[in-house]
Amino acid sequence: MSEAAVEVADPVETGASSETEPESTPTPSNWEMLRSQLPEELRNNPVFDGYQERGFAGLAQDFAGQMHLLGKSKVPVPDEKSSAEDWDLFYKAGGRPDTPGEYTLKDADGNPFTPPEGLPWDPKVQQGMIEDLHAIGLSDRQMSAAIRAISERQKAAYDESVAGVVQAAEQAEESLRRDWGANFDANFERGKRVLLSVGYPETAKELLEVELPGGVKLGDHAAFIEGLYEIGKRVAEDSFVDGGGRPKTDASLSPEAAQEEIDKIYFDPELSKLIASGSKSPERLALMRRLDQLHRVVNPER
Repeated sequence: MSEAAVEVADPVETGASSETEPESTPTPSNWEMLRSQLPEELRNNPVFDGYQERGFAGLAQDFAGQMHLLGKSKVPVPDEKSSAEDWDLFYKAGGRPDTPGEYTLKDADGNPFTPPEGLPWDPKVQQGMIEDLHAIGLSDRQMSAAIRAISERQKAAYDESVAGVVQAAEQAEESLRRDWGANFDANFERGKRVLLSVGYPETAKELLEVELPGGVKLGDHAAFIEGLYEIGKRVAEDSFVDGGGRPKTDASLSPEAAQEEIDKIYFDPELSKLIASGSKSPERLALMRRLDQLHRVVNPER
């Protein structure tokens, strides 16, 4: 072999590594590993999709909650297709007693319920409300709250109504005092006497004593008494009219027509009884004046 030197070429850098690095494989999460161990029929159940982030801790938390609920009564919520029995079971699970009579009505403090003071309250109406509300499923607690709410709203409405009655009575008296002036007291008593003269004095007295909301008696209500006064006044003024609505005067009646009317009056049992009573009622006084007028037409020289 020649002793000539052998030159060895330097290696050429190609930029590529002489060794191939393996591709990185993602490490499965603990949750994925746990899920992969489930039977196939469970593994892909979408119910587990929500635990990708929450993991096993989230699943354990939900499981504990469900186990807690297992000891409680489970009644499905009925719908429009459910039977009456289904609804009864649902209502009972919600606390509705079996019968309306089993409700224990209580006030806000837990004491037996009593209606608001001063409110007219009918126990029969209350019982009817309880029966109706029982039919739509109210629990014992809900029934107490409902009856309290109803009574409180009725009390507010009643108080407002009473205030209106009292205000109206005061305004009516104030107006009548201005109209009647010094004759107010005398005219007020005349108005009452009109009612007392109708033939049933005891009933009339009872009517005058009727107490309106707010404590105002009917016999003290100026508007009512004014109406009675006007009735008595018109009767006393003898407002008989003919078929045309015109007042019957001496000039409008012939002696024959006047006698015919006299006969009708005396042959009328009720009018004859009124004449014979000797009463000083506005009705009798007006009738007697009418008879006197008619007799003057029949006998002008009387």
